[in-house]
Amino acid sequence: MDVFIELALSNAAISLALAFVAFAVGVTLKRPGLTHLLWLIVLVKLVTPSVMTVPVATFPQQPDHIAVSIAGNSQPLSNISGSDEEANQSAESRFTMLAGKTSWLIILWLSGSAVILAFSLTRVYRFNSLLSKESGVAPPELQTAAVRIANRLNLKKVPIIYTTSTNLSPMVWWIGGKVRVIIPMTLIEKMDTSQFHLILAHELAHVRRRDYLVRLIEWLACICFWWNPVVYWARSNLRNNEELCCDALVISRLKPKSYTYANSLLKAFENLASTVIRSPAIASEINSGGLLERRFDMILSGTLKRKISHWMLASVVMCALVVLSVGIGCNKYDAGTNSLPPVTASDPGQSVSECDNKEVIKEGFDTVYPVNYIMPDGSTFTIENKDNYRDLQVFHQTLQARVEKRERNSENTTSYIEMIYPVTYIMPDGSTLIVENNEGYYYLQLWYEENPDSKEHPSMQYPVQLSIKGDRVITINSDNEMEKAKQAYSSYGDLN
Repeated sequence: MDVFIELALSNAAISLALAFVAFAVGVTLKRPGLTHLLWLIVLVKLVTPSVMTVPVATFPQQPDHIAVSIAGNSQPLSNISGSDEEANQSAESRFTMLAGKTSWLIILWLSGSAVILAFSLTRVYRFNSLLSKESGVAPPELQTAAVRIANRLNLKKVPIIYTTSTNLSPMVWWIGGKVRVIIPMTLIEKMDTSQFHLILAHELAHVRRRDYLVRLIEWLACICFWWNPVVYWARSNLRNNEELCCDALVISRLKPKSYTYANSLLKAFENLASTVIRSPAIASEINSGGLLERRFDMILSGTLKRKISHWMLASVVMCALVVLSVGIGCNKYDAGTNSLPPVTASDPGQSVSECDNKEVIKEGFDTVYPVNYIMPDGSTFTIENKDNYRDLQVFHQTLQARVEKRERNSENTTSYIEMIYPVTYIMPDGSTLIVENNEGYYYLQLWYEENPDSKEHPSMQYPVQLSIKGDRVITINSDNEMEKAKQAYSSYGDLN
């Protein structure tokens, strides 16, 4: 779903920018061929998937969830702090709410597209049935005139001309198969031959330019992006410039007088004033462009320019290929690749609940496990699940207290003793716990937390060895000797 939304919004944003470019070119250069091509690119971009994406922002993506063992001493950890868990739940709630709204928007979007698709297909089916019943192949003399005009337009494959008794606009009709040009009988009856031939030439110009294929792109864009005003803006401008291009093609190939051609169009439009049947959007009608005043001004002033220079066409096509292949998107933290920012608690004065992970959670997404925490002494905790954070806090606080105590003792005296590890402790329940290093005392505290009813202190299993100033080693064989050692030296860094 996220990919679908991102692709659609990316195309919509780029198409909007292209639409402003096409509008500016149309206003300043007044070249219908170039402007038509630019508006066509706007619609094509809307329905074209991107080959590559250019990131324009960073956005956190919601992972599945967060997670502790100690490097070298794998241990389970417990519970995250209350403030972090509340922030995490709040972030998850916001994300869930956003995801729910996004789902409903997609449902509404697709439902609208389905309705428009069904409606348009129904109209096409009914209109095509009407044409089948109310139209027939035009008389031979009209077919002959069409062949002669097609040759002058350089149209190699002449479509079949149909006439209809239904009050319709002249149009090109194609829904697959053969292209048909539909001419109402009322137009043939009310116009003289030379004027009618110019109207026929205009419709054949649509066929020459293959505008009936452009109708399919319009139709697809309207179904997929029915909610986007850019679609209707582009379609309107596309048809306006399309009509001007056909006018320019007829004038350049048949070379009628500008006044004669404009008068023929005007008579045709007057005849269409009483049209009661509206054709589907996929029909290319003679009056589908609108803006008749501008159209007549350009015809009579002789400012219609049909051709685009080869270098300009090549430049536009190259730029279009680049634009059509590019999309815009957001950088996301990938939940599946552990690409979240590294989380450490390396400052002895910083508690685990204050470390970077809190900021990560409050940004609106969870942590992906496992996560390694680097402790002040260089040891590493690996979090396996979010229920283990309390143990991490206890370990960090115990280690921090011992570091602070050692620092105080070092300030008070230069004489100290240190325990030589490992040391075995006999717990009140008779079990033994081996302390391998300074950090191992955390497990003593953890044992008492798991056995809150026990009030007895653990007893040390002798003999143990003490290092005096790092110069010599003494052996302690009893509690009495340990007390004497405590009294003999002014600090007792690691023995408590």
